[in-house]
Amino acid sequence: TPATQKQTTTTPQSKKYLTYENKQYGFSIKYPSDLKKTETLTKSDEPFPNSISLVSFTTPSEISTIGVTLIKDDTTFKGLSGQKFLDKMKNVFESGACSAVTDPTITCSMEVSYAESGTSQNGYILYTGVYTFTISDNQDSQKLTTFITMFPDGNDVWVLGLVTFPGEEYKGIGEETGKMFDTFKIFN
Repeated sequence: TPATQKQTTTTPQSKKYLTYENKQYGFSIKYPSDLKKTETLTKSDEPFPNSISLVSFTTPSEISTIGVTLIKDDTTFKGLSGQKFLDKMKNVFESGACSAVTDPTITCSMEVSYAESGTSQNGYILYTGVYTFTISDNQDSQKLTTFITMFPDGNDVWVLGLVTFPGEEYKGIGEETGKMFDTFKIFN
């Protein structure tokens, strides 16, 4: 099997981390041991052409999921950098999520809580966006928050994302996700 798992050290908060490594696609990421790891290795053209969903990590409540996707031979973000990359991210995630709502009695809106470009602690250029979607009908509304970090890598783009709903009881899910994204390494 192309994936291996090994135990790693604990943090000062005593949370144990494991390392997920995928030699076939050439990356590794550390994750809290209490998350459920599911290797997916599924090719799709949604939400991006030539994308491969590689692995997901789900909280014990199964409300929130952190996933790693690879866009091979990316055409969506090719040639973009800085604010243009961030604007394209916003447009792609907003249109992708809201176009899935086909019922005319339901509205979908998105607000950008955070958008920034930078460099990861492993030296990769990255683009991060935090988007809150509100899905409403006449009676009720539901909020969904996504944390997306994208790492352009030559002709490919790595997408790391957290999808979480209100009511997630997993303590510090946003902070834990940030720690996971900081450990992301590309080695191929």
